[in-house]
Amino acid sequence: MTAESLVEDTPEKRVWLKHLYFITRILVIIAIIGMIITSIVVIITGFAELVRIITFLLEEGIFSEPAGRFLSVAVTEMIDLYLIGLVLIIFASASTSSLSTVLSISPSGWISLHSMSSRGVF
Repeated sequence: MTAESLVEDTPEKRVWLKHLYFITRILVIIAIIGMIITSIVVIITGFAELVRIITFLLEEGIFSEPAGRFLSVAVTEMIDLYLIGLVLIIFASASTSSLSTVLSISPSGWISLHSMSSRGVF
């Protein structure tokens, strides 16, 4: 084995590149699926928080002082959960759209995101 044979580029040495491309596709798909699952869990947690607020108000009454303190924190938490879930859904749908163009699958009719620069984001 000479020094030139180590540097020489042959198709046999580039096989790892094809496998790397496949592995990165799989990793991106796993990340998108994880983001979709996380957004669903966050929104379900927001609904659970809403149920907890309603049951507390039914037990304590609407105009009591503990209800006011509880509502000031609980409603803010619930709104935060819904907003985080919404942002995750938007990122997951944009990722799915860009991934489908990479995989040569036509995106759904309601996804029309071509690039972030065309939308004036960057």
